[in-house]
Amino acid sequence: MIMSNFQRRPSHLQPIMALLFLCCRIRIACSLAPNLPPLKGNNYHTSHFGPRQNHPTSYDPCPNFLGSIRLEKRWTDDVPSNAPDSSPSSTKAINFDAGRERIRHYYRRKNLPLDSIFGKAEPLTRSSPTRQKLKAIADHLARHDAPVDVKEVCESIEFVLRTRKRLWGAAKQRQRVREPRRRNDEDASSFGDEAMGTEEESIRLYDLCCGHGLTGMLFGCCGAGSDQTRLEIILVDQKRPPSHSVLFDLLSQICPWIADPDSVAFLEADLSSATSLADLSPPPVSVSTAEARRRDPGSVTNLVISTHACGSLTDSVLEVASTDVNGISGTGAAAIAVMPCCYTGTSRGAPHGIQRALGVAWAADIQRSFYLQERGYHSDFSTIPREISPMNRILIGEKGSRQPSHRLQT
Repeated sequence: MIMSNFQRRPSHLQPIMALLFLCCRIRIACSLAPNLPPLKGNNYHTSHFGPRQNHPTSYDPCPNFLGSIRLEKRWTDDVPSNAPDSSPSSTKAINFDAGRERIRHYYRRKNLPLDSIFGKAEPLTRSSPTRQKLKAIADHLARHDAPVDVKEVCESIEFVLRTRKRLWGAAKQRQRVREPRRRNDEDASSFGDEAMGTEEESIRLYDLCCGHGLTGMLFGCCGAGSDQTRLEIILVDQKRPPSHSVLFDLLSQICPWIADPDSVAFLEADLSSATSLADLSPPPVSVSTAEARRRDPGSVTNLVISTHACGSLTDSVLEVASTDVNGISGTGAAAIAVMPCCYTGTSRGAPHGIQRALGVAWAADIQRSFYLQERGYHSDFSTIPREISPMNRILIGEKGSRQPSHRLQT
């Protein structure tokens, strides 16, 4: 019988040789394996999955400021600092009145310059960068001692910067879906109606429960991202405050295009009496706008925003915004962005476990997100810095082609 070289070696050397052979194989395998980070712990389970961290799409309960105004923190959290999130109901105000000061007083307290190089602000253009516009607007309001608190200016600027692109994106998506239908109408129309296809696109943004309307007017100042898009701003509240006219005059000095006909309109109306956005549309001033609405009532893309509508008013905003106008499909709001406030009584109907574990504020907003999903919207959350307000959560709904899921229904 022929024996191998390994078997011919003495028996006491065989275990040593086998161990060396195994070590060589392990070393070769380690050199060829990718350099992956080690797993943390040995008992890693899927139930440990939490919110996504350190990612562009992660939810940040207290983000940094994006605008030029940065307020100080005016409250402390009752929850531990290492908690993943703290709801607005778990905060304790310690100096809330610190932000209730005129914007001019804030600039002076911070030693910020109030005078421009030429003694007055130069008018901006439609193509100016968004942040440049908002910085110039804040400086202009402070320079002329506008009747508005710095907290409200900062809140409006941060809201615009965090929702503007998503609102315009949803509006463009609806216009792209509508374009084939418009082309078919043009082909079937007579020669006299062929001019309908050359009309510029129109976006109508509603600021419901607007107060003085600064947030909606800032959207008008920043524009819709295209010179070919006609943007109409409709401000709706029960009563027009005197500060609205002052703010509008100051904004039109630095952004002259918002003074064009049908650019900004204030409508005094009760939201409880409206069933859809058609009940909140003032008559147009210009003849071209009136003719465009008459020929194609569904040609306008609607957007809805609302900042700190008290209590159940936020639910009324969502209901009115998501309802189609006159039953015409696709005439409701293409996108909705609301920042709720005063959560007392708004979580009725939410499971008791959610209210107990997450609080009334989260329970109410989760319930609202499901309401938007049932109406065909893709719902998401965003936030503004908590130094502005503890009620800093933004609920965003974007109308899409995806149908709502019914897997959670029994």
